[in-house]
Amino acid sequence: MFKRNTGYQQSELFGFESDLTKKQKLYLHQSTEFTFFKEIFPRINESKFAHLYSSSKSRPNAPINQLVGALILKHLYDWTYAELFKNLTFNNLTRYAIGISNSRADIFSEATIFNFQNRVIKHFEETGKDLVTEVFDSLTAGQLEQFNISTNIQRGDSFLVDSKVIDYSRLRLFIEVLKRLSRVLEGEVKKVFCTLVSQYENKTAGQYVYEISRENLPSELTQIASIYLDIYYLIEEIKNDSLEFKNFKRVFSEYFIVDDTKIELKQPSESKSSNLKSPDDPEATFSAKYGKGHIGYSTHISETANEENKINLITDVVVVKNNVSDDKILEQRIPILKDKTPTLSEYFADGAYGNEQIDILNKAHGITQYQTNVKGRKSDANLRIKKIGEDVTVTCAGGQIIKAHKTEKQYRVFFDAEKCKNCPLNALCKLKRMGGKGAVKKRYYYFDNKNILAHERFQNIEKLPPERRQTRSNVEATVKELKRGMRNGKVRINHRIRVSFHMAFNAIAVNLRRIHLKTKKVYQNTTCELEWELTVWINIEKLNKPIMKHNQKIRKIA
Repeated sequence: MFKRNTGYQQSELFGFESDLTKKQKLYLHQSTEFTFFKEIFPRINESKFAHLYSSSKSRPNAPINQLVGALILKHLYDWTYAELFKNLTFNNLTRYAIGISNSRADIFSEATIFNFQNRVIKHFEETGKDLVTEVFDSLTAGQLEQFNISTNIQRGDSFLVDSKVIDYSRLRLFIEVLKRLSRVLEGEVKKVFCTLVSQYENKTAGQYVYEISRENLPSELTQIASIYLDIYYLIEEIKNDSLEFKNFKRVFSEYFIVDDTKIELKQPSESKSSNLKSPDDPEATFSAKYGKGHIGYSTHISETANEENKINLITDVVVVKNNVSDDKILEQRIPILKDKTPTLSEYFADGAYGNEQIDILNKAHGITQYQTNVKGRKSDANLRIKKIGEDVTVTCAGGQIIKAHKTEKQYRVFFDAEKCKNCPLNALCKLKRMGGKGAVKKRYYYFDNKNILAHERFQNIEKLPPERRQTRSNVEATVKELKRGMRNGKVRINHRIRVSFHMAFNAIAVNLRRIHLKTKKVYQNTTCELEWELTVWINIEKLNKPIMKHNQKIRKIA
């Protein structure tokens, strides 16, 4: 049965804070946990999780705000679950952060927090709703309004997040999938199956592959391909929706070519990034960056970037497969960003975030995109396309400005042949020439509306003053903050929804740190009298230590 936790709103008469000295209270009010209790904990909307529990009268749930709050603190300090529960049990600051002021009160068990996460994951699988990201969105919306943060200027970037899986070779993957399939087979089918795979029974997949020499590897792959074909026909009629069956069918269809009764292994060059890479995380995809392979996901973030803001916060975070390009991610996020932050009018991103659909979406939503480090080879002709009203002009590096002529499907321009002949860049110009025998050959250029939009996007950054052109670069610091806890680019979890939870909690933690730096001074002012007393004591101590022996009042303050 769902029940909201409101007990923290009534302070304990003899609770944790009542036993603190003035100096200890000062430290409490300057702590991140105090900011968490004031700014995050009471704003966690427990009602979002109500449908995870029974509507009939029964045993009430553990406090949702404490469970969610504990998970945020875990990511804030990069704790393991063991470290989290150690602090929840014995660290009064951690307990204070989630509204527990009674030192004798027990907290929820470890099983409770795991069951809670499993409920949220099951809800996502059934409905497609990510409740943790919804918590991030609601907290961020309130913070943007509370601290009067302008959202008209934002910046974004993405980074790879490797799943915690083994980097399987093909042979090892094939054997591992067969071993797991055997767990869900029964009766006569299992007996036949065990006969087919008997050579792999007494060793793990890793141990078996370790003993295979390079010379014997092709024959081993040919042999296991034949085994896969036999097993496919063996279990073809069996209806089973288990993950083990799905993984086997994926490997069979993605790595082999079947022609009647013949089966061949596809060449490595034919392998797709979406092929199954690990039975532990079937959603993980492959991507290569800077010559290094990655199995997992990609995280895209957006944050406010107005120079007038006292603090800038992350406004959007999403986890997708790592074989999705940055421009495709931004295509999906522009409408969502505009819905979250309706005042968005300027967006800074690097050269990977650009295509025709993004340009169209930006036009429709009133967003000007500023792109740095544009992709593609540099043109020696350095063409510039400009559209003013209905007129379109093309300017080249040689100084020619030509009005474009619109055809049925596109635009075209012809450059003056005489000017091209005398142009100092003539030898470098790669524009094609048109003209038959005896005719003057002119350089020409054809383009369409896609090129017009792209050139407009490229030139936006040039319209900014030099000091604003580096607005995007600071998002790299935010990326570094979100990567906290990752080892060699890998998180301690797998599956996309769990990685999504991880990044949403991390984003909440990053925003909390930034808010804490701003608000701790506000809370500090509430104890200014105490600060003054401490300052007097410190100054007197530096001036003349013996004075303390004769001044009882100062000794009490100490």
